Amino acid sequence: MNQTTRVTWWVLRITLGALMLLGALTHITNSKEGAMAESTFINEIINTGYLWPIIGGIELLAGIALLTGRFIPLSLIVLAPITLNILLFHLNHLNHPDGVGIALAIIVPHLGLAWLYREYYASLFKLNASITDAKKQAQPSDSRA
Repeated sequence: MNQTTRVTWWVLRITLGALMLLGALTHITNSKEGAMAESTFINEIINTGYLWPIIGGIELLAGIALLTGRFIPLSLIVLAPITLNILLFHLNHLNHPDGVGIALAIIVPHLGLAWLYREYYASLFKLNASITDAKKQAQPSDSRA
């Protein structure tokens, strides 16, 4: 990894991790501003009693993982539906343009990190994946041959 890629990786990782921790704080304190305060959708998620804290917990754990540099590919996969919903929610509520900036501040580092870790996801997109292929990849190769 060259110096430019390393700095880019560091900035994207810290940015997304910090934003996820801030998002988790929003869930813990139940603070809502802008489009979220007026949204029936957000209020219904909160009223379920379990979904809002689960989303906050996922954001907290993934944010910690990103900030510490652990389990980054897994964190990105787990955060993908949350990040996409944040973007779509704020695009749907354009009468509060401040939210679009936050959504872009989340989606851009997420996509950037996904690109940097793309080789970890290659096996997920195999058209005809089989169990034997996975077993072959998991076995260490014998270099003595």
